[in-house]
Amino acid sequence: IDLSLVSFCILSPSVIFQAHLLLALRGGCIPLIMSLSQPLPFQDHLDWKLAALRFPHSSMGQVRKELSELSNEDILEMRRRGMVFRRRLESADALARSLLAAVADRLQLLLPIAPLSPTKPVFTGFEGRNKSEDQNNAYRRIASPFNQKGLMTVRMYSYNRWNSGRILSFTPRTLHDAYDLPAEAEYYADSQIVRTAGSRDEQAFSRGLGTNREPEQFTVLLMTYHQDEGAKEIIRKLDKLPYLNKVLIVWNNVGRDPQGEWPTIHVPVEFIRSPVNSLNNRFLPYDRIETEV
Repeated sequence: IDLSLVSFCILSPSVIFQAHLLLALRGGCIPLIMSLSQPLPFQDHLDWKLAALRFPHSSMGQVRKELSELSNEDILEMRRRGMVFRRRLESADALARSLLAAVADRLQLLLPIAPLSPTKPVFTGFEGRNKSEDQNNAYRRIASPFNQKGLMTVRMYSYNRWNSGRILSFTPRTLHDAYDLPAEAEYYADSQIVRTAGSRDEQAFSRGLGTNREPEQFTVLLMTYHQDEGAKEIIRKLDKLPYLNKVLIVWNNVGRDPQGEWPTIHVPVEFIRSPVNSLNNRFLPYDRIETEV
């Protein structure tokens, strides 16, 4: 049976339940588990309610009615989440990484920090106009506080990492799942927070939004291959863009350096030489990236 053609697969408790569960997930089929007590893989970490449905065996006659209430959006989201969970289980290597992360979480240990991909610059020096003659109006670049996530902070967002498909083999350098919550400081009598959401100053703007965290900026990663003029035009359009920290150009033209004059903007523009021409170069965690985003 081609499980990709069906939306739901009924699974009953058995000695090969885990194998049937993985088979359903591989086929993009939402498991209907006819038991409320059947243990599920890594159930302390994976929120199986997002990818599977449980029913008591005695309510078999009610299953069809319950399923009819699901929208197409719900079904698609559960199938997508099932693909995420499948990657935690589908191979010996994936199981080993999941087991290591689960044991580290149980023992409250930090795994090694995720490694960065070393970059080989083509050339540097594109400092742009980030050094203004008027130092009071100079654009200030802000780097994210990497490698400062303690054990308790990592544990706070461990559940999100397990269920979002992020790599579990390393302690993350960033916590993209850590949302900025509204600050309460503005409600205290001695608060100095002033709501200035329209300000162009990053710190004032961040305070105006009422967030608990330091102001952040972002990096633009631009990959190019024999499209010099197009890349130059994009760089020009990024000039004076608020919250921009840096522009990194992944240079996929193996054996050829950038030619001619390139635009200078208010932040540095750096060229990274790629050893091979590959679209996957844009996904590497380059050590020249100084921001979380």
